[in-house]
Amino acid sequence: MEKPIFRNGKWILPKILSSKEAEWLDLPAFDPVKVPEEILKIEAKWSKPELQSLAMKHNLDPRGDKKHLVYSLLYHNILDEEGNLVSEKTVKKPVIDKKLQLIEKVNRTVKNIEELVELELKRQSQTRKKQLEKLYESLSLYVRKLGITVLQLGTYYSPDEYLKKARSMQESVNSKYRTILVSSPQTKGKGVTGQ
Repeated sequence: MEKPIFRNGKWILPKILSSKEAEWLDLPAFDPVKVPEEILKIEAKWSKPELQSLAMKHNLDPRGDKKHLVYSLLYHNILDEEGNLVSEKTVKKPVIDKKLQLIEKVNRTVKNIEELVELELKRQSQTRKKQLEKLYESLSLYVRKLGITVLQLGTYYSPDEYLKKARSMQESVNSKYRTILVSSPQTKGKGVTGQ
């Protein structure tokens, strides 16, 4: 075992010494690391698998005991001093922004349906039919999230029916949310329908 070196008033140790080695070298025994109460509270709040998943989510090393994980998450500002997620403290975006995004998606989807129906009326294609079905499904999802009833299609395939029902749903969305569309700074210059 190498002997410690005394430089500039500090002992430079080649490795961490056990209490017996420190006693043999006439050095003061090292106290075990004391864990602050805050760390113990955070440890009690979270389970080890939860801490490991948080670490992996933020590209940190998930190995080690709970103390190590808590220190790492605190150091990288993922947890605050009380053990809450820092992202929970951030202000959530207003509901209006989410509604605006959905309205823009509705308008975009209707525009895509119009383009496909125009091509489909010239010559029908199986791939365009599938694309129309998928677009109509996503449009019905967006409309349902906005609280408007979805218009059901008939049994037989008709591109005109897709277009008519998509436009009527778009009109009902734009009429219901006209005040949001007019007052929003994101839609200024785009018109009320977003086209």
